[in-house]
Amino acid sequence: MPREVRYSAGAVIYVRGERAGTVFLLRTGSAGIEYTDIETGSDQHDAVAPGEFFGVGSALGRYPREENARAVRDSAVIVYTTAEFERLAMNHSRIMMTMLRVFSRRLRRVHKKVSGLTKTAVESPEDGLYHVADYFLKNRRWDHARYVLRRYLACYPAGKYALCARERLELTEAVPASLPTPVPGPGASVPGADSPDEAVRYARARLLLKERRYPEARNAFRAIARAEGGGAYAARSRFEAGRSAFLMCDYAGCIAWFTRMLKKYPGDALSAAALYYIGVSHRRQGRMDDARLFWEKSLARAGRGTLKNKITAALARAGDTGTGLRGAGVMAKAGPFERFVKTYRSGEIIFSEFESGDAFYVITSGRVELVRLFGNVEKILDILVSNDMFGEMAILENSPRSATAIALDEVTVLEFNRDSFDLLMRGNPPVALRLLKMFAKRLYDAKRRYRTLALKEPQARVASVFVMLDEARPAPPGGSASREFPVTALDIARWAALSPAEAEKALDRFVSQRRIEIRGDTIVVKNTGFFCRLARHGGVRRKIPEKAAVFL
Repeated sequence: MPREVRYSAGAVIYVRGERAGTVFLLRTGSAGIEYTDIETGSDQHDAVAPGEFFGVGSALGRYPREENARAVRDSAVIVYTTAEFERLAMNHSRIMMTMLRVFSRRLRRVHKKVSGLTKTAVESPEDGLYHVADYFLKNRRWDHARYVLRRYLACYPAGKYALCARERLELTEAVPASLPTPVPGPGASVPGADSPDEAVRYARARLLLKERRYPEARNAFRAIARAEGGGAYAARSRFEAGRSAFLMCDYAGCIAWFTRMLKKYPGDALSAAALYYIGVSHRRQGRMDDARLFWEKSLARAGRGTLKNKITAALARAGDTGTGLRGAGVMAKAGPFERFVKTYRSGEIIFSEFESGDAFYVITSGRVELVRLFGNVEKILDILVSNDMFGEMAILENSPRSATAIALDEVTVLEFNRDSFDLLMRGNPPVALRLLKMFAKRLYDAKRRYRTLALKEPQARVASVFVMLDEARPAPPGGSASREFPVTALDIARWAALSPAEAEKALDRFVSQRRIEIRGDTIVVKNTGFFCRLARHGGVRRKIPEKAAVFL
């Protein structure tokens, strides 16, 4: 049951860095949130008025507090556990919708700041939409260019690029329809790509696994996976390296390895099994909500057979009785939702970055790729599967799309406009709760990236990436300060928004200082505390005090 706690003026309610497991409601008195703005380096204070909740994001997102909260005057505060707050929000749709809009505004603000730091901001949505069309034209993606040009003319019929857009649209319409043909990804096996030596090495690694020599097996599989050619043995070894980490009970390592594998090879034939093991690893670490999420994704990709039976049994044991998002496939078959079903062809654009948003989507089958242009470089943000949701920010804020959504397969979705979105949220509290949790996690990730990009020095940015990797994994037994991360210099460069040369130079300096060791596609950090201090004091304008926090 929620309990009332009284705080005298000046008393601390919670502090930055502590594990969040509670949500607070100010009943009487006055409270304040204290943080440091990383952009200006100035101390900030936000007032909390009676009747307002605080500490929600960190509790739902399951990350440490990012700010200090204290009573300004004598105050009475209602304290809810995370589970109690979730039940309260599911029974009061007004609370849910208010928090969704608050999180959405914060996330949009952070995205804008990130774009400013990466110099990717455009003058207006009109400029941005035309730039996307221009990018697709230059890359001969005619169908994509046609879609965006039509959307531009629909949104800006008398815009400054309207004449040029019409001329280009006429040219693209003269080109036969040619949606991009899916090309086998790096994870696909190529006939003749495997050598006899590779087969022998794979057999030896399998023998090590059979003999339960898991660390040696993992290293052997990783060596095969890194080999040139990328044949079937390399693809299989990528999976077995992750499974070896799981069998070693290195659940954090298993999650990190498979996550990296899925980001690099999203179409890997063993992706369903990899998602299953990520889910089991989360369960072994006590994170049941995360486990359910990955099992649902795995189930969407798994065919008939033993794996599907395992996933179904795992979900049943987890008591998946509707605490998360109800199966989107079930929703699509239900009478009230049939009119919202819409299908897209493989390769078809669902919506474009910068176009006005008037719909929110729940995937019932297939995969959707979210991409974004950074200058003239196209970056994959995420690959979504059945039960995933997207497009919600435009609905909540009446703002332009922040990414382009492309169907990777034949995709079926439930499409809700602004009015039906409100009905869905109010009539399906589990859907709203899952969306709220998703926003909390996205907000934390976005702020984490902003903190990294706001650092001027390349070494400080690399240090911040190591801190991010450390925060994403449970602390090792015994409190060791040494950590091992399955990442490469290229991964570090991408996260830190540095060129490969800049990232390698920073890493080489850390190696010469004996702060890290690079072992193939693994980086060993000797003392994470050093990198925490370097990232904290490598800010844009001034050092951030030890007690302060970044909260946007």
